[in-house]
Amino acid sequence: MEKQVILNIHNHPIVTNLFISTRNSHRFTYVGGQINMTVSSNYDLRKIEKSIEKVMSEKKISLFNSSLYIGKDYIDILGKRKRLVVLNEGMNAVSIDDMVVNKRENIDSILKKFTLDIITQEVRKLEKIMLIPIEHKIKITAMRSCSGKNYYQKKLLTFDKDLIHYSLEIIDSIVIHELAHYYYHDHSPSFYNMVLKYCPNYKELQRKLTYGERK
Repeated sequence: MEKQVILNIHNHPIVTNLFISTRNSHRFTYVGGQINMTVSSNYDLRKIEKSIEKVMSEKKISLFNSSLYIGKDYIDILGKRKRLVVLNEGMNAVSIDDMVVNKRENIDSILKKFTLDIITQEVRKLEKIMLIPIEHKIKITAMRSCSGKNYYQKKLLTFDKDLIHYSLEIIDSIVIHELAHYYYHDHSPSFYNMVLKYCPNYKELQRKLTYGERK
């Protein structure tokens, strides 16, 4: 079970995803300007805030862009903020840049398909550029601590569903990282040399993804 809350960390509102489990954990990860943490069913939000503040400085927390990917009337798509329009009967979209849905609960399924289409397009393009002689299978899922994973033996790449909220340049940096694992099954200097060959500003793009800068 998952619950999304806004925590007050060093007086900064931070989107936090709580994963309810039978075990309690003070360990947490952060990506996309959001914190992910496993907690027990009787969690105390103030205690969670204090435990995070012990580990993360105010200076670091201040770097977070922790706004929601999808708000009441907006949605971030490929690094751009679009107006979100939920159509009522007889209502027409005003702008070609609107994201239009018939029901708000349809957003997740629409985004997942769109994410799969976009990332498949980028994987196929970059497979050719990186001279990879196979076509990987691709899966979109929710990932807590990373944005992509290469299952070498299965020839399968998995990507986090929230990547669609970031610019294509940031998405491509993750795709390049995972495709480089076709040649190197580790994070050795040779691996990162390949990543930087195809994505020279990789480190800056990773910083943006970590702290939630979407373009």
